[in-house]
Amino acid sequence: MLKYVLEGLSTRQIANELCLSEQSIKLHLGRLFKKFEVSNRSQLILMAFQRVCPASNLIQLFRKSLDKHRIARGRTPLIQDPLSDTP
Repeated sequence: MLKYVLEGLSTRQIANELCLSEQSIKLHLGRLFKKFEVSNRSQLILMAFQRVCPASNLIQLFRKSLDKHRIARGRTPLIQDPLSDTP
């Protein structure tokens, strides 16, 4: 299922691909969120990258690219940095 999340598929699209209900997909996503200790798909992707490729600079770059417009305007990113020690 993580593969489909990485591809950017919606819950409905993942359900169609796996011939499961949307509710089942939500349940499985919730379990992945708990396992990776994250609260959304973006954080899940970042944590998956960290576990597969622990190059923190690459992860930081990826995270910043998701919020580059907000960061460019001096705002805080919408996606919390899961690698940061600060809350």
